[in-house]
Amino acid sequence: MVKEAANLKVDIVLKDPWERNLRKILNFGHSIGHALEVWAGYQYLSHGEAVALGMLIETKIARNRGICSEDLEEQIKHALSFLLSSPLRKQEQESINIDIRNLDINQLWETLTLDKKNYQGKITFILPEALGKVILIDSITKEEVVKALEEFKKEW
Repeated sequence: MVKEAANLKVDIVLKDPWERNLRKILNFGHSIGHALEVWAGYQYLSHGEAVALGMLIETKIARNRGICSEDLEEQIKHALSFLLSSPLRKQEQESINIDIRNLDINQLWETLTLDKKNYQGKITFILPEALGKVILIDSITKEEVVKALEEFKKEW
């Protein structure tokens, strides 16, 4: 699976080396993920874990907006629960689990506003529509992020 994913990423990067269009799809999970990395001080979450968590939360936003189905959300949760439950990271995950429930949404939102993918002051999210299909949205509100994060915290 890793080799297939790496080959797919290389193919996309070669088709859009300046990230003007197609390559933006690779940013799914990165908006929230980068904010979580900042929140965790770059020490409690690896980049991959932060992006995986970002994918879960951003999928919740998509689901709440009616962009993706409940079935797709479950498929993504299933795939990422495997990645996030590595026995090697168990102790760190337990501390993340406790801490993420106390995440300061204002700090997260402030970090989101600084993301390099933003355009004209709007936070850009790449949200899943279907397997292999995403949509760029720049009208996500703080309230939507709060709702998705609260739902995520209840399930985590």
